Amino acid sequence: MDNIPSISFRDGYPVVVEDDRYEVLRSEGEIVGFEELMSLLADYERLYFVDINGIERDRPQMDLIARLSTRRELWVDCGVRDMNTLLDLYVSGADRVVVSTKSMMDLAFIEEAVEISDRMVFCMDFFAGNMISSMEDTGMIELLGRAVELGYDTVVINNLDEKPLDLSDLRNAPRGDHHIYVGGRVENGEDERIKGRILDLKEI
Repeated sequence: MDNIPSISFRDGYPVVVEDDRYEVLRSEGEIVGFEELMSLLADYERLYFVDINGIERDRPQMDLIARLSTRRELWVDCGVRDMNTLLDLYVSGADRVVVSTKSMMDLAFIEEAVEISDRMVFCMDFFAGNMISSMEDTGMIELLGRAVELGYDTVVINNLDEKPLDLSDLRNAPRGDHHIYVGGRVENGEDERIKGRILDLKEI
């Protein structure tokens, strides 16, 4: 199983969710610094970077992305909404850019994105069992299949809720050379097509 740590940064600091709000990551009362965090994650070859500034304000932390990219293979989820930002992320050092249902407006965007780079990651975010998306209602398996048809070789199914997400429908997912990663709490997720997990800092 390929495990990838997910690290969230807001205003330059690593954060975790506490009581439904972001709090700066601390150890024994002290803020965890950049080097300390890198040391904590020394055993992992790649990082899944969640840029809260990008997601909430459409202002990705490009300097931080550049710094992180010199230390690990870096997958970046900043809620990318346009092609210019996507290109800037690659220029800043991202190895892979995440296109997520929580920020994209329609399927045309994921088509255009994968034409820019074959190193895209498609993420389906869920809460309370429902996909977080402003698109018209599309099921997980249907959307996964569409992403694979378009050329995405990596798909993330990410549950943002404390209640486990039922993945039993994955048995109906298309087979192929693509890889599926899952994040958050899930159940019935024992499927050979799942390559790995996206782990939050609490799990680590």
